[in-house]
Amino acid sequence: MNLHKDLQEQIIALAVSGGDIVGFSTDIDEVVPTLLIFDVVNLDGPVQEELLESIEAEGIVIYEEI
Repeated sequence: MNLHKDLQEQIIALAVSGGDIVGFSTDIDEVVPTLLIFDVVNLDGPVQEELLESIEAEGIVIYEEI
């Protein structure tokens, strides 16, 4: 069993921009009934270039205000 791989499959990474990001992060941790771990990245703050490239290449937009 690969514990690192198993843990990665239990993490939902969300890259977020705009709005109350701290409140959003707190809400999903406290309100969403799941054993999964949410990793929220604030795109409005400093983000490593490598992470931004990964988000652009692999990320999926799940909500976008027009």
